[in-house]
Amino acid sequence: MESNTPVTNVGAGQGTKKDIVQPAAPSSQPRDTSSGGTTALMEVGTEPFSPLRTSGKGSFGRMDGLLVAASIVSGLVMLVLVIMQGLEGARAGKDYTKILNLLMVGAGAFGLGTFAGFIFGAVGEEKQSFAGLATVLNGVIGGFALSDLTKNESLIKSALRSLALSCGLEGVGLVSCVLAFFGSVGFMFMYMNKQYLLNPALSKKQQMAEQNQRLTLLTRSVKVSLAEIGSQPTTEPKILDSIKTSVKEFETAAQKDPDLVELLSVETLKSYSKAYYVTGELGKAESMLRRARTLSPDDPDTLFYLSHVLLTAKEREREAIPYLTFLQSMPNAPVLTWKLLGYACLFDSSRLDEAERASQKYLCFCPNDAGARLNLACVYGQRGMSNPVNVGAALSTLREAIQLDATVRAFVKEKLTEPGKDFAGWKANGEFQNL
Repeated sequence: MESNTPVTNVGAGQGTKKDIVQPAAPSSQPRDTSSGGTTALMEVGTEPFSPLRTSGKGSFGRMDGLLVAASIVSGLVMLVLVIMQGLEGARAGKDYTKILNLLMVGAGAFGLGTFAGFIFGAVGEEKQSFAGLATVLNGVIGGFALSDLTKNESLIKSALRSLALSCGLEGVGLVSCVLAFFGSVGFMFMYMNKQYLLNPALSKKQQMAEQNQRLTLLTRSVKVSLAEIGSQPTTEPKILDSIKTSVKEFETAAQKDPDLVELLSVETLKSYSKAYYVTGELGKAESMLRRARTLSPDDPDTLFYLSHVLLTAKEREREAIPYLTFLQSMPNAPVLTWKLLGYACLFDSSRLDEAERASQKYLCFCPNDAGARLNLACVYGQRGMSNPVNVGAALSTLREAIQLDATVRAFVKEKLTEPGKDFAGWKANGEFQNL
């Protein structure tokens, strides 16, 4: 959670926006279900963002498909030869089960081949873990096998004869071909997939994880709670440039990997939302936060950031009300929740009482916040001058806000007295003019 240090100079509500549709309030466990999938989620907001739109296969993908097809065809041919050999033996009175023995020999050779391909295709930490096994395999292939085959009483030849007898064969030729074929196919299949598919994918995921960690460290300095309501947070120019670079790298990687966004954790999604928020890309920040809400709907930071983004977007203040209303009911809600709620409700004339309660509750914790006092004064301003009690409350609250921050006076008279604003029509009041 961010620090809840209040901001003393935060703009007040700027009139009721009656053309904004009020969203339905969330349930006790609200979730964003407006979109049918991740691609739609990435297009929420005013700035469409679709890093998942990518397709196509690389040259290795096609080659890998050809390898699989060739293996299947060759395997079928080998299977036909084995069956023919077994049928010939069966006619001579031999057991049919010996056919299955030869098939099991082929399956075992394929399994050993894939295991060897995995060992020799290992890289990085895997290579260090399997270094001992790779040494043993090299020794078996390069040392023992070559020396043993030159002997008359060869262990390998004896093993091949035993396998041939168990399969009902008189010679070792067919068994040797089965072992060589399925072993080499298994080795090539695993080795090529490891080298050209699995290893690059794992390397990219590792690089992305490191980049996400760097971005998380960069966005720690971005304090959304310290940003003025309706304004995006700021940071140092050097940090901002680094954030932009990281975001660009992420988008480039996301376009190449359709599943990248699906792998991001809630904390990483919040980091990217802050990165987009500080760079002014509100639609993308909102997309990340809505994705985070599907994973953790009760996360207070996500709700707080999403509300802040909606308040910053043009004419979307009322959309933040349901999220702030839900957030205030949580035991670990930030104190600033009531300040944001008091501001957001100013944009719905039917929620002025709720705006008043929220601002008053926040001022119980932070009585010296000029922005919150201005929000409260705007509630009285929108109620008009028909009730003397309301007029007195508006003027006294405005004076308190001006005492805390002198810039409030000019802001109210220049910005909030225009038609449709909070104090429209108050220019006729002499005390208001003399503030």
